[in-house]
Amino acid sequence: MKYPRFIILVALLGAIIIGLVFTFPKYKDYLQVAQKLANQKTFLENQAQYYKEIEETFKKLEAKRETVDKITSMLPKKLDSASLINYFNAASQKHGLLLQDILITSGDSFPKIERIQRHQITLKLSGTYSSLKNFLVSLEKSARLFEVDQITFSAPEEKDIYDFEIQLTVYSY
Repeated sequence: MKYPRFIILVALLGAIIIGLVFTFPKYKDYLQVAQKLANQKTFLENQAQYYKEIEETFKKLEAKRETVDKITSMLPKKLDSASLINYFNAASQKHGLLLQDILITSGDSFPKIERIQRHQITLKLSGTYSSLKNFLVSLEKSARLFEVDQITFSAPEEKDIYDFEIQLTVYSY
């Protein structure tokens, strides 16, 4: 009677050991797959959160579209010479100045930020002092970023008509 119990016990232990030997590698594989699945789930949750934040930021930007458009017009992606010439022509005519010549020199990078390009513009205008003053005020109030570097003028040959030369700096990126 002792032998059948001993045989059952040995057979049971043998079955357990054999089961462990054959199932343990599969169990390790299962743990690796479960870990990969958990990592992938975390990655996807983080990615979903990231896209949700982008969508919320986009909605905030859409709500402030007018301000973003002003900033974009202030510092455009490239220098649009035609629109600048049109703007200067219209502004000078509006304020009673005669636009004689425009010289646009494109060029160098802004020293602190390499992406921002600096462009020099020279305007030759004729008109009265008050017209020039109004023209400069309109440049200051413009959405576009203009820096007046230098203004030169000549003595009037006729009554109140001066010849002005304005050197401006405008930026793009």
